[in-house]
Amino acid sequence: MMRRLAALALVTSLGACKLDGFLFDPTPATTYALSTAVIADSLRKVVMFKSENETLAGVLARRPGSAPRRTILYSHGNDENIGEFWGRVEWLWQAGFDVFIYDYRGYGMSTGKSESEATLFADARAALAAVLAMPGVSPASLVLYGYSLGGAPTVELASGAVRPRAVITESAWASTETVAHSGTILDIPGGYLLKGRFDSESKAARVTAPWLLLHGAEDGFIDASNAVALYARAGGVKQLVLVPGAGHGNVEEKYGLEAYKALVRSFVEAQAP
Repeated sequence: MMRRLAALALVTSLGACKLDGFLFDPTPATTYALSTAVIADSLRKVVMFKSENETLAGVLARRPGSAPRRTILYSHGNDENIGEFWGRVEWLWQAGFDVFIYDYRGYGMSTGKSESEATLFADARAALAAVLAMPGVSPASLVLYGYSLGGAPTVELASGAVRPRAVITESAWASTETVAHSGTILDIPGGYLLKGRFDSESKAARVTAPWLLLHGAEDGFIDASNAVALYARAGGVKQLVLVPGAGHGNVEEKYGLEAYKALVRSFVEAQAP
């Protein structure tokens, strides 16, 4: 109760301020300094594309050879930029996937400013168009993957814009209401703090593609009940994995990197095109 009152007092002192900016924590960059220890320079390239009036940046990491490919469109979390999440790209690349990770506007080399649900979703739609325009990429070979904040645009795309081969969300929230009741903002109606609803839960039933939901059982930032709520509403083939001992940002490590790669690979390959 005391924590709730303190949180309410803070909001009251701020007046009717919205905290949409809380969801976005970009780090601009003029270039990407990405490790070459796993993915050589020759197997990746920076891709620039338009989202409304802004120019967004992404990095495509391709597997060598010309065998049939599966391509992951990776929507990252709210912190930093592509560089912060490059290790995750490396793991998925090692699992056998081409990976296209992009920066929302204001992050990394992308222009503009991320400030709302609308801009986030517009950027995701632009990234989807960019990846589908790449040679050999089709909805039947595409995997949508969203981590944390990136879960919202991933569910948005999968609920109407495209039916991909598979959907994967990791440490994602169900809505701003659930964020407000998680460890970040305690017991305050989400609509009071956030203009955008980011309501993945209401969209989940429209996600008919196979959906793998990963979440840390000990996530103190976005509680695992978010994944349970999304799973309950998901409309197609689905698998929920709550990782014991994992928090918000270490699901892969706690699950075991090789086991994680095998899980993602087997889930995607088990699905019909």
